[in-house]
Amino acid sequence: MSLKEFIIGGDTLSPRRRKQREILTYLFFGGLTTLVNIIVYRVLQSVFYGSGGKVDLLTSKGILLFIVVNTVSWVTAVTFAFLTNRAWVFKSKGPFFKEMFHFFSARIASLVLFETLLFFLMLFVFEKATGIQRTEISIDLNIIKFNWEFVIKMVNSFLAVIPANYFFSKWFVFRKEKTRPEEFQSEPPEAFDEDGSDER
Repeated sequence: MSLKEFIIGGDTLSPRRRKQREILTYLFFGGLTTLVNIIVYRVLQSVFYGSGGKVDLLTSKGILLFIVVNTVSWVTAVTFAFLTNRAWVFKSKGPFFKEMFHFFSARIASLVLFETLLFFLMLFVFEKATGIQRTEISIDLNIIKFNWEFVIKMVNSFLAVIPANYFFSKWFVFRKEKTRPEEFQSEPPEAFDEDGSDER
């Protein structure tokens, strides 16, 4: 099996290789989805927020800009994820708009349950259990610094968000219907003549 065959996928791969390819391509395009989200967010931020890159969330205009920028970047990233997941990861041939609707529904559920509720619950438990504030620096690389909130967000993503999105995509959005083989083929009834004997 060549690298090209592994990347393209198909019936030539064994079930084990197919599973490996599915997971690796899902993670690869998941990384690209995150990159798309960041790029779109930064571009919109520079357009709407100005040179300072900040917005006043205490004003109605600031809140509106914050919602627009985050919504557009999220929708763009999820659309990219849907197209790549459909074409490359799960190689689905199902109804396009039906799968798109299910995909966005699943991502909205994941956004609410895991990226929002579970994330803030983890932050709350972390601060109460350790006494450390979420804004304290946890990793200092001189060039860039990460606080505990970022670390907990990454832990939440790897342990909850990514597995949940994969589960939703595989078993809810791009689920393949299994065709059950017919146990037997029905034969046409035998023809009889008037006296009940087989006319064959």
